Amino acid sequence: MPWLEIKDPYKIWISEIILQQTRVAQGWDYYLRFIEKFPSIDILAFAKEDEVLKVWEGLGYYTRARNLLKAAKIIFKDHNAIFPKDYEKILALPGIGPYTAAAISSFAYGLPYPVLDGNVLRVISRYTANDQDILSSKTKKIIENYLNELMQEVKDPAIFNQAIMNFGAMQCTPRNPGCESCQMSKHCMAFKEGLVEQIPFKLKKVKKKVRTLNFIDLIDNRGNRLINKRTEKDIWMGLYQFLLLESNIKFSILEIEETIISNEIKTKGKLTLVKQNEYRHELTHQTIKGKIFTVRCKEIINAGPKMIKTNSLSGYPFPKLLDLYLQDNHDNYDK
Repeated sequence: MPWLEIKDPYKIWISEIILQQTRVAQGWDYYLRFIEKFPSIDILAFAKEDEVLKVWEGLGYYTRARNLLKAAKIIFKDHNAIFPKDYEKILALPGIGPYTAAAISSFAYGLPYPVLDGNVLRVISRYTANDQDILSSKTKKIIENYLNELMQEVKDPAIFNQAIMNFGAMQCTPRNPGCESCQMSKHCMAFKEGLVEQIPFKLKKVKKKVRTLNFIDLIDNRGNRLINKRTEKDIWMGLYQFLLLESNIKFSILEIEETIISNEIKTKGKLTLVKQNEYRHELTHQTIKGKIFTVRCKEIINAGPKMIKTNSLSGYPFPKLLDLYLQDNHDNYDK
């Protein structure tokens, strides 16, 4: 992994933010592209939001990218473009919680702060036979306190944190852990009490909300199409999209025409529904059903007050759901 054994707090920060909601295999290339595009804090601090979101496109949870930009500006202004060394100052930056602050503090500066990722929580839960909900803040605090005590006797916090994370990833795995060959089994309370398969305990997840988003990709004969920026505090804020109506009703050319008219968009020539694509996108707390209607007309005369008329989508960051649509319909996409 390109970020291992790196002492540069900036690069550690970028890698940790990417890995917050992303598997290593997926985040690897994104990390390399991000560092290539924004190799330092000062370059990131002066980047435009659209530039950052474009590099982040497809990675999801876009608040992470916006917070990276906000934090870079703060570091540039308040810390002379030097990443702070104090844990509390790191924790105060946008998008950085106790886990990320601990990771940066220990890996970059050797400070004694435990990193509480999923592997660490699982290892310590089993080691201490903690059968409480692993996702609750109370359980996490108990484990954090336990590790804080251990940290007082640790010579190298970075090695300790990396070792326990690797131990959870390779030995004390979620399913079929290698207990019989584990050198820690004689001290592991869950192993002694026969609770390894029951720990860590997680409460059943709440049923996800399902949303149906109907997008209208309106294209005229000159290749112009309409997009707008998502500005509300919702998923994909700051990204671009086509004309949207969130509704469970079955769409036809009649509903498409009504949506276009209601948004004060004026077109010339007959509206023709060329095709319909459907995509499903799973988020932590909701499922998105995306329906994209490709519609043709002779000319887009007026884009209305909310939309942008453009014949080039290059440089505009889109949600993964729409990016998949554009890739599948690459004849209409200029990337």
